[in-house]
This record gives sequence, C-alpha cells and structure tokens, in this order.
Amino acid sequence: MEIKYESIHDIIPHIPIFGALTKKEINDLLPLLSLVEYKSDDIIIEQKGSPNNIYLIKKGIISVRKNNIELAKLTMGDSFGEVELIGIIPYIASCIAITPCTIFILPKKSLYTIKKENPDFFIKLILNISRECCRRLAKADNFLMEILESPMNQDGDYY
Repeated sequence: MEIKYESIHDIIPHIPIFGALTKKEINDLLPLLSLVEYKSDDIIIEQKGSPNNIYLIKKGIISVRKNNIELAKLTMGDSFGEVELIGIIPYIASCIAITPCTIFILPKKSLYTIKKENPDFFIKLILNISRECCRRLAKADNFLMEILESPMNQDGDYY
C-alpha cells in the first residue's frame, strides 16, 4: 500500500525522529515505510529478538514490557526499536498492542537505502534518533536517581 503524506501529516509533529525534516525528506521517506495493523494483545516485538525495524505509532497504545514488567506505555507519535537497531543489540523489551494499533515500519534495509542515496538526510535522521535515545537515557537516569534518593523502609526496600 502506498503511503501518502496526508496519512502521516497529522502525527509528524509528535514524532521526535522526524524533527526538522522537510516535507520533501518526509515524502522521500514514505515509500520506504510500510503501514501495519495490529490487534489487541499482538506481540509486535519480542524481548531478545533481533532488531530489524523502527516502529512509529500512528494510532493505538503499546505496552513496553521487560521480563513481564510494564516499563512504559507508548501512543501516537512514539517510536520504538530504534535503540536496538542503531545499537546493534537484541530488543531489550517486548512491545505488545494494548489496543488495536496502526504502525508505520521503517526496515533496517531502508536506512541503508537512505544512507546510500541521500547521506545528508541520513545524518539528520540518525541525529534525531540519537537525540531521542539521549532523552530516554536522561529520563531513565532521573528515575533511577529518584529511587536512589528516596528513603528506605525498615526492610531496606525503597518506598
């Protein structure tokens, strides 16, 4: 199915990895994307699986789970899979559809196509992905510091 700019236009402002991309760059990206529908409870990626795609949520809610513990809920405009794909590491968590979801998928091979055909665009996209990874790392660091700075109960557990 061909993806048109209008179908993604409404979520572009909500997708950090598309930050500062021109309309032309986004139009160049569209043929490389596929649009996939998932039902509630569908497993989109599995923890420890091999990373092959970057996922961009158009519609729906995703649960990010590690060892069956929910770490986050993702919604429209959120992306996942980019940390593992860029880092060349197995998926660190599973992502499961909580509601019916519509997701744009950018395959790994498409990143290579962008790199080969438009290096400047590739650099901008990778920089945006890197920034998103840094924001997540800072958020995780802040969360960890809150836990470490919180008082312990009598059992030695954090409140």
